[in-house]
Amino acid sequence: MDAQLQERITKKIKECLRKGNRLFGSRARLNKFTVSRKLRKWGVAGWNPTDQYYMRVSQEGLQNDPEYVINEVIPHETAHVIAYWLAHNDMEHGDFGHGDGWRTIAKALGSDGSTNGKGEIPRYKYRAQDGEIVNLNRKQHDYLQKEFKVLRSPSGARITAAGYMGENQ
Repeated sequence: MDAQLQERITKKIKECLRKGNRLFGSRARLNKFTVSRKLRKWGVAGWNPTDQYYMRVSQEGLQNDPEYVINEVIPHETAHVIAYWLAHNDMEHGDFGHGDGWRTIAKALGSDGSTNGKGEIPRYKYRAQDGEIVNLNRKQHDYLQKEFKVLRSPSGARITAAGYMGENQ
């Protein structure tokens, strides 16, 4: 990850924590932030006795759509950190999942408050008939491979099972 992207992520986390703490009366802080090559979701946040409050985002997700990670995943996961802190301190909006308390915080931080966002990270590489390289998620991949259907690329070109190039690393 380049230094500019790391700086943008750090700035967004700090901004979300400041805003959330101010709006909801918490004193949450993030004890550990990592970018994970193994994470198959866009991001996760939580609490454990070792790391306290932590957040991980997917390296693959950052490579695939850094703007989505910064503008949706970071606020979504930061909302979990704040909601966990509130729950641990028996305060309003405390939440250990995707309940109403978390959703209120997530929306206040700029997330759309959805629990699945963009869904699975696209990891199956295809070449559309016009030569464009397109990444598809498992559902789209299975649709092409098992049902022998056709999808369209963002430019409108046909994507077929024959265009499969392999899984992204």
